[in-house]
Amino acid sequence: MKSIKNIENFLILNPWRQGNYQLIQKKYSKRWLFEDITKWLKSDDIIMIHGPRQIGKTTLLYMLMNFLIQTEEIDPEDIFYFNAEDTLLQT
Repeated sequence: MKSIKNIENFLILNPWRQGNYQLIQKKYSKRWLFEDITKWLKSDDIIMIHGPRQIGKTTLLYMLMNFLIQTEEIDPEDIFYFNAEDTLLQT
């Protein structure tokens, strides 16, 4: 049953995969890094975002997810979000 709980927790953290876009469609303040990152999205390179707590890393990711779904027409089921610090994924 642990694997079922893990799948449930994954879906809670990735609601856009089930058509719930509220989390990523909020009106966010423009992030200076957003434009730079969108230029790299089609490359094979890995983009790593790091920094201190509370500076907008997760907000930037939500903005990018919304951009991919709305502008690039990426299927929401192809977008996976994991936060290693989230207690839901540490069970």
